[in-house]
Amino acid sequence: MLKVMLNVLALLILCMVWQRWGMTWHMLAAATLVLVLLRLTLIDMRSRLLPDRITQPLLWLGLLVNLNGMFVPLRDAVIGAVAGYGLLWSVAAVYFRIQKKHGIGRGDFKLVAALGAWLGWQTLPELIVLASVAGVLVALFISWRYRQAILQTSIPFGPFLAAASILSLLSPGWLWVRLAWL
Repeated sequence: MLKVMLNVLALLILCMVWQRWGMTWHMLAAATLVLVLLRLTLIDMRSRLLPDRITQPLLWLGLLVNLNGMFVPLRDAVIGAVAGYGLLWSVAAVYFRIQKKHGIGRGDFKLVAALGAWLGWQTLPELIVLASVAGVLVALFISWRYRQAILQTSIPFGPFLAAASILSLLSPGWLWVRLAWL
């Protein structure tokens, strides 16, 4: 059932990608990113893993796509890759120091690095805020529904990062525009 829902979602998102860029190299690159993110979503939801064999090539492909600034200048892509990994690594290190257990997987670090390579460092705050808020809301719901402590609720973060990235890809700056209205 999950696979069917993701296939329908993929079709809808690919239609939006085609509508935004038409039949161009941008569309092909964006469609590739979307399909890989949806595949990673399925894998993470099933296994709680984001495999290196997918996340690492996604990072390199993001840098290659931006060699000529397709989505962002190469400099922003490189900084995005480094900052994405470093930011999540730092959060995980602080969490581990406080809780004495891992709260974020290393696959998430690599996925955020890849997203930084594709979408640039400027997009990272939006991605992380959107993904984190959505993840916390889902964790709160699961905690409430199954009557367990919120810190005992474990959910994969990759699907939230993927959703935030696709939203940002299709509508850059979406979160900041919404917050400006408040």
